[in-house]
Amino acid sequence: MLELQLNMDIETFALAGPDLPHYIRDNKPLVIKMIASRRDRKLVGVQVAGPGNGAKRLDVAAGMILMGSTLDQLADVDFCYAPPYSTVFDPLAACAHMLTNKLDGIAKGISAFDAKERIEKGDVLLLDVRTPAEFETNQLPYNVLHITLGALRGKAAELLRDKDIIAFCKISLRGYEAQRILNAAGFDRVQFIEGGIVGWPFEVRILK
Repeated sequence: MLELQLNMDIETFALAGPDLPHYIRDNKPLVIKMIASRRDRKLVGVQVAGPGNGAKRLDVAAGMILMGSTLDQLADVDFCYAPPYSTVFDPLAACAHMLTNKLDGIAKGISAFDAKERIEKGDVLLLDVRTPAEFETNQLPYNVLHITLGALRGKAAELLRDKDIIAFCKISLRGYEAQRILNAAGFDRVQFIEGGIVGWPFEVRILK
């Protein structure tokens, strides 16, 4: 592997979401994968996929990598904002924040590839925290427990503590919140699928 050849110790995070606010008609999804050094938190790589506007994000990332910037510096960039051009919190900055949280041990994200392998090996509780309307639109093709995020605190006591839990939602912002809620309730074997269903590169069961 390249990271071993270069003596690098890296961490990654994949973020999925729209390139523009959801109420802008022309918004399109994109997935950003960010790579940073665990040793000094420097940004070492960014990939963008999807029909959304990835060029402006890659341009910023290329400049930050050239200057030897850290994730914390990227997260502090004051990106331009207006609804026709970007979300309030730019996806690139959001990805930097999430990777920072992952390095700090706060976010327990797992890639779609690792999640699929874990799920198919069994003995994992897959937790979908989307709304009922979302759940009735599309689903991952596995046995899934559906508890909306708003109901999770009240139903957490019903979950088994001796089982690995992998949470997700549309883009896994709520999946991350579910991980934090369950951590606060005393569950320490919880992760979330980075990118959620939007970033899931495998089969999805379409219901509507």
